[in-house]
Amino acid sequence: MMYRKVNWTGGLAALAVVMALPAAVLAAGVVLQGNLVGPVLGAGHGMVAYQANHRGTDAKLRINLEGVMVTHSVDVVIQGQYVATMSLDAYGNGSLHLSTRRGDDVPTLNNYDVVDIYDAGSTRVLLKGFVTPP
Repeated sequence: MMYRKVNWTGGLAALAVVMALPAAVLAAGVVLQGNLVGPVLGAGHGMVAYQANHRGTDAKLRINLEGVMVTHSVDVVIQGQYVATMSLDAYGNGSLHLSTRRGDDVPTLNNYDVVDIYDAGSTRVLLKGFVTPP
């Protein structure tokens, strides 16, 4: 009878990596985030967070802006496609929350997709960024 020696080192290392990943990332399927910055003085800054399950049937998109003092509303454009217009308060702060669970149309985001924030109704880009895994 012949026995084969099995080397478990690679398998155990892979298991350790998988166990170290946050449970939310594994359950979510796709988790992307990014910072929004701009060249315009007073344009402020922002962040983007996107999450979708493996099947793409449940997705959420959140965009938060702070200090965008040059306008009262902005257009959100992802990969060249218009998504929504956001209203800003007197301090230039605003947020957009889209969820398929509420019946919103949530665009599908991929790694390195570009997010642009335009002065509403114009071609002036106020903030720009891209999304990547956390």
